[in-house]
Amino acid sequence: MKRWIIIALFSIFTTAHTRAQEGEKLFLRVKYSVTGLEYLERSKKNNDLYNLDIGQNASMFFSHTEFLRDSVKKDLQKKGYYGLEVMESLNEQGYRQGQKDVTISNRSQDQYINYTIIGARLFSAKEPIEKIDWKILKDTAIIFQYKCIKATTNYKGREWVVWFAPEIHLNIGPWKFHGLPGLILKAEDSENHYMFECVDILKIDRDINLSRWSESREVPKDEFVKLLMKFKTNPIDFTTNQAGISGKVRIFKKDGTPVPNSKYQNYKYNPIER
Repeated sequence: MKRWIIIALFSIFTTAHTRAQEGEKLFLRVKYSVTGLEYLERSKKNNDLYNLDIGQNASMFFSHTEFLRDSVKKDLQKKGYYGLEVMESLNEQGYRQGQKDVTISNRSQDQYINYTIIGARLFSAKEPIEKIDWKILKDTAIIFQYKCIKATTNYKGREWVVWFAPEIHLNIGPWKFHGLPGLILKAEDSENHYMFECVDILKIDRDINLSRWSESREVPKDEFVKLLMKFKTNPIDFTTNQAGISGKVRIFKKDGTPVPNSKYQNYKYNPIER
């Protein structure tokens, strides 16, 4: 049954009119388990669940975990909750934080739009969709019930091994991967720092809605990367400077014990893009 759904959706993908804009229909959702070693000094990796929502000429890659938390947060605010009350209620209900980044692929305009929260503000940056130089190998494996073929590449500073399913005729994948003759179901870098693996594929019927990012501050991609690096390596200093707060800010544990500011400085940030 799942394969028939994919075939039907593929026919939509190949015959729909060319458009990639707000309001475009998204018809397929691929869910990926995403793990990442965001900081080199930490042995534990982040784990999140991401959605790749696919339309005719555009797709969105975003944290399903963060999307659910944000939806519940807005409902609580409508009910009159605010500040710490919102955070406490979210934590009590088990809605953990997900990653803040969102990547929109606008294939008709041949560009990516990156969104993320840096400090306390929402930023965005556009970049061209670069051609990826793939090497397709003979190795095969079964990933999420599909026979997949192995491919390798050096992309954005990392060596990657990916597995794509020729049976699913979509030449895209998680994050910014694209350009193979089949949907990418798994990807892992050579240092085992980042991995994407498909855990579900389902039909959806929703539109692209960019209203939640309408107030983002658009900056050039290189500035976007620099701001993110500053925030990730020294989050307290960056956020207080961003807010225009003068003087030293102190962080305290629940029992009132002060936490040294040095704990939040000089992190060894390990971005997926180098």
